[in-house]
Amino acid sequence: MIATIAIVATTSPQLLAAYATANPEAINVAVQQLTRQSAGLSVGLIVGMVVGALFGVAIITVNFGAIATAALELGALVDDDEMGAAG
Repeated sequence: MIATIAIVATTSPQLLAAYATANPEAINVAVQQLTRQSAGLSVGLIVGMVVGALFGVAIITVNFGAIATAALELGALVDDDEMGAAG
């Protein structure tokens, strides 16, 4: 979430300012302005997409790494004798 806020702050500060006011009309105006600006590829849009993708990959890696570690730890609790008797 912090990474998303940092990306929004650097690529579209007017949207971050609109969110900070919590005014729905200001948010709509900022979104419409960004929609018009992002009709073509800009440097800010490309940087935001690349940084967002990198953070996404890092989050997925950490989550699946934790799951894999837990699975290995749980698998270590089962003896081979128990596996042979059950299977």
